[in-house]
Amino acid sequence: MAAHDPITRLTEREKAVLRAWLGHKTAKEIAIDLGITHHAVEKRLKMARTKLDAGSSLEAARMLAEAERSAEGYGPAVAGPPDLQPAAVTRPSWHFRALVGGIAMLTLAVLSLALAAPTPSAEPAEIAIDGDLGKLFAHLDKNDSGFLERPESPFVTVEFAEGEGTEKVEGVANIGDDTDPAQIAQFYARADTDRDRRISLAEYTVWSKARWAEMGIEVKMIMKVLPAPES
Repeated sequence: MAAHDPITRLTEREKAVLRAWLGHKTAKEIAIDLGITHHAVEKRLKMARTKLDAGSSLEAARMLAEAERSAEGYGPAVAGPPDLQPAAVTRPSWHFRALVGGIAMLTLAVLSLALAAPTPSAEPAEIAIDGDLGKLFAHLDKNDSGFLERPESPFVTVEFAEGEGTEKVEGVANIGDDTDPAQIAQFYARADTDRDRRISLAEYTVWSKARWAEMGIEVKMIMKVLPAPES
């Protein structure tokens, strides 16, 4: 594959998920097969779609399959030299024609079943957190490295709620602007207490609790992450 081919931007983890998705497995089935979480599967599918500029995960999976097929040498046949004499043409027997016709009908039937298969559902627009900073950290860790590393941003829009009935308090809040490089740089400077230029879950937890407390919001009040507004 050429270096500029978008397929080369995929990680091996993303490729593994796409291959399984092409086999019409669900995200939960893939998660069990690979020994990862359901959220990690959805994140890898989303990253693959973004890198390949695909409209769906199935389209991205087919793009990978086609690229791997071409890389294995199954591209278009090369015509022979023009000075070669054409071979004698033998009219195929009716047995052969019947066999080809049967294969064509079988192929059409398989394609019809594939097209009738349900389209994989899109990723949820909202991600449930329910006060679990581990889930929020996994959502922010876009490359599944186990750490937050630049340019990954800690800033998200969340929906929070506390209490019940008439005493219930709810709203939407954001602790920073993920489009502002200065704010992101400030986060890494403050949260990186061991100075290894990356943020662990423990470091993120300490920083996050303090930052939300400044806004009068306890972590247990955070219910879900809301999708970023369209630009």
